[in-house]
Amino acid sequence: MNRKQFIRKKKGFTLIELIIVIAIISIIASIAVPNYMSYKEDAKVKADQVTAQNIAIAVKVELSKGVTSENIRNNGYKKIADEYFNGVMPKTQLTEGNFIINVIDNNNITVSTTKYRLYPQFEKIN
Repeated sequence: MNRKQFIRKKKGFTLIELIIVIAIISIIASIAVPNYMSYKEDAKVKADQVTAQNIAIAVKVELSKGVTSENIRNNGYKKIADEYFNGVMPKTQLTEGNFIINVIDNNNITVSTTKYRLYPQFEKIN
């Protein structure tokens, strides 16, 4: 085998080809990561909305059983946690804190976090 045949059989990538591939991957990553982060936050908002709706339904069920809104405000959240959420009130996904449940009367229940009102209608709190 002479020298020319040996050089032609050598396989591999040149440095410039590797740099181009790394540049392309970097551009794709710079586009994808911010989109992923917004999808992640949207998913947390949706999860908190569903949990807030479940909490409100549990409060409404207790009110329909004849428990007063004052009784729920004073000591009923533990009972709701025990009966509907296996003994533990859910934590929020967005703020990693507790849900704030406000029972004004039988038909007016709000569930929120420190940043968002989640139930009955989603709204950002300033």
